Amino acid sequence: MEMEMGRRIAAARVQAEMTQQELGEKIGSNRYAVLRLEKGERNVSAFELALIAEALGASVRDLLGRAEPVRAMAMAHRVDAAAVPDHLRSAQGRARRLFELEGLLDQLGVTATPKVAVPDVPVPTSGTPSSQGRRLAGVVRDHLRLPDGPLPELSELVERRMGIDVSLEPMPDDVAGLCVLIEGRALAMANSSCAKGRQRFTVAHEVCHILCGDPIEVRVECEGDPIGSSEEVRANAFARHFLLPISAARRELGDATDDAVIMSVMYSYGISLQALLIQLIEAGLINEDRRARLLAIGPAALSTSLGFRTEWNVAYRECMNVRRPPSRLETRCFDAYRSGLIGIGPVADLLGEDDAEALRLQLAGEGIHPHAYEPDASLLV
Repeated sequence: MEMEMGRRIAAARVQAEMTQQELGEKIGSNRYAVLRLEKGERNVSAFELALIAEALGASVRDLLGRAEPVRAMAMAHRVDAAAVPDHLRSAQGRARRLFELEGLLDQLGVTATPKVAVPDVPVPTSGTPSSQGRRLAGVVRDHLRLPDGPLPELSELVERRMGIDVSLEPMPDDVAGLCVLIEGRALAMANSSCAKGRQRFTVAHEVCHILCGDPIEVRVECEGDPIGSSEEVRANAFARHFLLPISAARRELGDATDDAVIMSVMYSYGISLQALLIQLIEAGLINEDRRARLLAIGPAALSTSLGFRTEWNVAYRECMNVRRPPSRLETRCFDAYRSGLIGIGPVADLLGEDDAEALRLQLAGEGIHPHAYEPDASLLV
């Protein structure tokens, strides 16, 4: 496989009228590494192959000798081609790279664990968009046989039970999240620069768009955007009711609607203060003046004064700016790395680590290293 790929890379380089030295410089390597690659004497990482294809003006599919594009690669192209404002391109680019990596793993023959299909649940169409979202949340909980209690591991639940990949990514402050739904392939991404409750709300919000098949293949949403469309109203209502059903709010609070009980519910159900207070108004447990007062105080001051400082630190500090790639993709990526099919580059990109060599050493210390071959320094791209 390596020798045939090497010949294709050499042919593409000649066609591009580029020397081995020039190609090496373009991919941050050297002539010797390119020479060995073209002779089939070393493996090539998925990340490096993408760099080579870009430098030569070729496609990864052509360099791999595939007549037809792998489905995930076709998804990546459609994600990249979606009409997205310039300031949202970074979020779109991250989604594209996740599909590209999955496509390369497909092409390399890395086994993927079976994934359940996105639930085909009836989507309510009557009533207001808000009532539709509320009813859909109940339908989904019933479909998944979930009681109305907390959902502590939301991302894992969505992936394992709903067949939707979930990614938490630090993104620009004005980006709330992103969802992709193309030919049944689904990805929900939330901005982890936000607090935990907001991240969970965004994941649930994007799940609603996917379940409803809302007619945009790639949807990037901004913080502070006016709610506008009925689709957004429905998705917001779904997120609130999926995370905290009205029945649970009434049971948890009962007649005790003091501030401490409200904060306890916020943390136990992993919901943002803003979304929680909307639910409490809808449940008839507080009024608008109470909501405005609590929002004005804010979660930090409320947590400190009411004995929830530890919970606040977790939700508003420790959980922020994490990077959680889709779990199935992370597992496949590590399997490919251990098998020597890819270098450390794509692993570092997936985990958001800038120093690939430091990551390689860290993983080696944890007993995670390629066992199929001993990579040389030119592989650690």
